Amino acid sequence: MNILGRLTSSRAGRGIAKKVNLDAILRPACRWWRTLPRVVNLRPLGLSYKMRLNLQELSDIEWEFEHGERDFLAALKNHLCCGETALDIGAHFGEFSLPLAKILGERGRVLSFEPEKRNYQRLVYHVKLNALTNVQLFRIALGDKDEAGKIFFGGEFCPSIVPLEDDKIRRSVCENIEIVRGDTFFARENLPIPHAVKIDVEGFEYAVLLGLRDTLANPICRLVCVEIHPEVLPPGVGGETITELLRSFGFGHFEAAQRDTEVHIVAAKPAHIP
Repeated sequence: MNILGRLTSSRAGRGIAKKVNLDAILRPACRWWRTLPRVVNLRPLGLSYKMRLNLQELSDIEWEFEHGERDFLAALKNHLCCGETALDIGAHFGEFSLPLAKILGERGRVLSFEPEKRNYQRLVYHVKLNALTNVQLFRIALGDKDEAGKIFFGGEFCPSIVPLEDDKIRRSVCENIEIVRGDTFFARENLPIPHAVKIDVEGFEYAVLLGLRDTLANPICRLVCVEIHPEVLPPGVGGETITELLRSFGFGHFEAAQRDTEVHIVAAKPAHIP
């Protein structure tokens, strides 16, 4: 770590800077330094890979895999075997795609869907950084029909296909994307049925599940991890609606956990409970 890093990352360093009247200079320098990306090694649940992150992103990911997202990653690791296929819907810049690639090994396959341009570019970079050959990337969104769409930015939520009527800033900043019906796309592209699916799409999860009805009902698909965002689901749709939909696909074992305002659902088919 360089001198600036040592000064801005330790209590003693900040105290020295304050005594010699450097505090006013180092405060913005500290904020700037924390935004600088650097390649770091991550090892959630013993799965080793690299990502290029700034300090805030690194802190967020470490916290998520220690607390918020640990249940999903643990379930995926426990259910999947080398050589199988996993589907990462809402792949962001690779937080799940990279460890999934390690779980599945070279003979396995990760199908990653991320429609937002900047996140997709970072996802591509991270796959190349780790020299992964078992990850297939798609810059499209999955839904219940083929259509042109938009992904919205701003406000208090992460980028999402779901617009918020009372958030003018969020509605005014958007990016055009392609939305495809999952089952139709899988058939057209001759993609394999996944053994496990992870979904994190900021309120669009119900449409994703509807569009993958045939895929998820296939006996090969035995695990779904879906993050539910109740505050941005369509009218009349709630956590129980999604649970019942998964039940209609053959999933009979459910584990639910509250994560701040989100709900994590881990659904398995009874014959495949470890």
